[in-house]
Amino acid sequence: MVRVADEKQGGSFLSWIREAWSTKRRHPPVGSNRDLAIVLLRFLVLLTMFSSAFMAITGSLLTDVSDISAGFAIFWLFFLTSLYLLWNRLPLTIIRGALWIGLGLYQLRWGSAWLVLPPEEAPVATIAAIVYTPMLLMIFGLM
Repeated sequence: MVRVADEKQGGSFLSWIREAWSTKRRHPPVGSNRDLAIVLLRFLVLLTMFSSAFMAITGSLLTDVSDISAGFAIFWLFFLTSLYLLWNRLPLTIIRGALWIGLGLYQLRWGSAWLVLPPEEAPVATIAAIVYTPMLLMIFGLM
């Protein structure tokens, strides 16, 4: 016979839930690796800065690139460059907030490409969402 609960805790599922919620919070949380998250986020920011700069330059030189994609690339270039230049002075909460803002903006770009923008924007936005969304969620999970 297998015992699920201890008798001195009351033996009920509700007492186990109460005990789980009453335990002291750990700082940092269990399963977090903030050093790895910061390194991955810095790498992702640098990679996105260089790809945004490349897209902004090619968007201004070539006529095949849409102005909307070039505008998004210029926005990301300025947003990430300002974040990267201030990186050492920012507290972790601001970096996490910028991470959430970036995730929300990528989802907004993906949704607007399918709903509002011209059809040629959808593949570019979908590829960006497929690449960046899991990476940003993984980094946020590590923090």
